[in-house]
Amino acid sequence: MKRLTASTGEWSVDRELLEKEYRESFRLTTERSSGRVGPSVAGFLLFARHLVTYELILPYVNGREVLEVGCNLGYGSRFLAASGFEVTAIDNDIEVIEEARRCSSPGIRFTEADAARLPFEERSFDTVIGLQILEHLTPLDADRFLEDCARVLRPGGNLILVTPNRRFRMMPGQRAVNPEHTREFTQRQVASLVGAHFGEVKTMGTRSTEFIEETEHRRMGRSVWKAYVAGPGGTFLRKHAPGLKPGPKCAAFTQDLDLFFEQAPTVETSDFRLVERAGTRAM
Repeated sequence: MKRLTASTGEWSVDRELLEKEYRESFRLTTERSSGRVGPSVAGFLLFARHLVTYELILPYVNGREVLEVGCNLGYGSRFLAASGFEVTAIDNDIEVIEEARRCSSPGIRFTEADAARLPFEERSFDTVIGLQILEHLTPLDADRFLEDCARVLRPGGNLILVTPNRRFRMMPGQRAVNPEHTREFTQRQVASLVGAHFGEVKTMGTRSTEFIEETEHRRMGRSVWKAYVAGPGGTFLRKHAPGLKPGPKCAAFTQDLDLFFEQAPTVETSDFRLVERAGTRAM
């Protein structure tokens, strides 16, 4: 079901694991999409960063019993379980939970649940992990989520959160490009939000190779034109002149993942690192 390789005594993401998990994610995305989708270098590198993040956070995982909030297809949960942790993984999407259960492995319990209403007793876990979840929550639900995290953690436990860096992704004053993101944070903003519920907060950023960072910038379309002209103009047209909005774009994508992986760039854990400051270059 998975393959992890030992590297200097620690678990490490390898190419075989990355390809396997990307294929599964691509399959479900294709099945749930109303239009044609295909693999892309930008999408593959984004997925690689998400998976590698689980390896980067391992030194901060306390104890043995871990709760992952927003587990999606469970690829991170499987990585954590293979690293020796007992994992309870939740998501509010029953379809992805069912898919995660189908590919499950020993040491994981997948459950449908809401991040803002954690259905667990006090002091149930040594570590709570929420990767790419905070930006999806309303301010009220974010407060409820953090309050619940503090409640279910044991004394000395850790909460590990990963959320997109607004300064990397957007220009000043620009709205989030992803319509599913309620808001995105700077390093100071996320520290303030979490600090209202936790006494000690440490914030860091993720850096990668120049190629990966520039590919992500292009994927996000971070530019003065998009932030201050095209974006607001498109919003105005959709609201006031819906008949003038552009029609749907048609793009031809290959569905052949074998062909895609023959040309896809090599990605390794060493391409990513944690840094103390999340400036405009940290993702």
